[in-house]
Amino acid sequence: MSLDELKERIKDEVVLREGDLFEWQWRQLGLVSKAETAGVPPGDFLNVVNDVSRAINPYFGRISDLKINVADLARSQRKKLTGSQITQIVADAARLQLRADFVKDRWIPAILATMPDPVELTDVPVSIVPIAEPTTIPVAVLPATPMLVTPPVESVNPPVPPSRPAPFAGPDRDAVSLKVHQFLNEYVAENHIPVRVLKPLFLATNFDKTILADAVLTYLSANFYAAETPVRGETLKDKLLSTDWRHLSWWQSVSTPPALPVDHPTLTNPPRRTGSSDTTVIGLSVLVVSLLIGGIWWTMRDKTFTFTELFADNQRNWPSGKIGPFEYEVAHSAYFVRRIGSRDGQLGHAYIELPGEIDLNGASSFRVEVEMVVPKTVRIRSGLMLGVGNGQHYTAFLIRGTDSVLFKNVDGETAETALLSDSRRVNKSIRIDAQSNTLRVEKRNGQLFFAINGQNLLGSPVAFRPFAGNGIGFVSAAETVKFVNLRVVVNP
Repeated sequence: MSLDELKERIKDEVVLREGDLFEWQWRQLGLVSKAETAGVPPGDFLNVVNDVSRAINPYFGRISDLKINVADLARSQRKKLTGSQITQIVADAARLQLRADFVKDRWIPAILATMPDPVELTDVPVSIVPIAEPTTIPVAVLPATPMLVTPPVESVNPPVPPSRPAPFAGPDRDAVSLKVHQFLNEYVAENHIPVRVLKPLFLATNFDKTILADAVLTYLSANFYAAETPVRGETLKDKLLSTDWRHLSWWQSVSTPPALPVDHPTLTNPPRRTGSSDTTVIGLSVLVVSLLIGGIWWTMRDKTFTFTELFADNQRNWPSGKIGPFEYEVAHSAYFVRRIGSRDGQLGHAYIELPGEIDLNGASSFRVEVEMVVPKTVRIRSGLMLGVGNGQHYTAFLIRGTDSVLFKNVDGETAETALLSDSRRVNKSIRIDAQSNTLRVEKRNGQLFFAINGQNLLGSPVAFRPFAGNGIGFVSAAETVKFVNLRVVVNP
């Protein structure tokens, strides 16, 4: 076996198992001994593995997306793929540096092996019950009369929430139900779950789509949601994605008749007021204005504004394509940042301006949250950008590995103020996952709190300092990372 053939075999196993294997697993596969025949001593074998892993890392995000697409296609066809479909999958995988024979003979069969077998329909014996001959009964013939047809009356009542035909259970379904609750609970307070929210749920998960649709329907029914417009489609998934879903209280509000305008009489030649009468009118006017201002404040005091980015499309114009040594892409309900250059320490930046009502500096409180995911073989060196004035003026919250964080203000190319030292170890009780973490930054009472996976970091909070701007985005030095479910909530 040559060195190039050895590297291809190592790459096959890394892709097949979605990450590096332990040394004993490599020995069990026989690759350590084969490496010796290629001139690689046993002590240097893992170095070759690391080199191969670094080479394939930039493609891991798209390999994972292709795997999801293959699984969805096979599931819709009862675990069967046509020859032309396999040819297309092989061609797509070749662009991701995967060999055709590996994809056809090992990768696709491994994907199909993880899927449940389709339920086969069995023949059910049908009992034929004889039907008695009908008895003829004489009927009086009446003169023909015109039939009155009553036109249908449109009901003002809200539709009945959908109901499930039968309960479901089991460990897989429990996991699906938990994911659905975590994903949709964010929108319960708004009494509105639009299609653009449901679509990423089906795209971003690798669950069986039938089970997932069943779980979504159960959630909508349990929380008193109904279809805003008549549903369409053949499958339950198609019907769920054919319309927005509203809480039943919405129909009560839209069916309430609008208030009629009040005609105020116009006085002609009004009597002239003098003395105490003018003072009374002025005093009443001041009182009315004060009440109006107080009413507006009372109405707005608990008002919140929410900005949600699910990356279902790129209508908000996130940076895309190759920019310097990085590649940016909105795809599969996520935002990808991939390093394609050779400089290991350089940071890639991507941000957009928040809407005017989402004012981070002017808000009395805010919460920013995003989920960040890297492949198994990639070290985390990525995070959030807040208050971006431009690419050189911003506040950043980054994870570096599984035990180090950095929260800093950047003012220009060189001036940086670390609010938490990048060498500071995080709390022992806080677990930074090697692959998936949720970052959160909150402003409360003039202070900034920052947390990973729901737990505040050591040294949090710090005093809030006004941001350089009102942009939001991401920063990364990792080989590849994806960001999903960005959410900003502010209280004016």
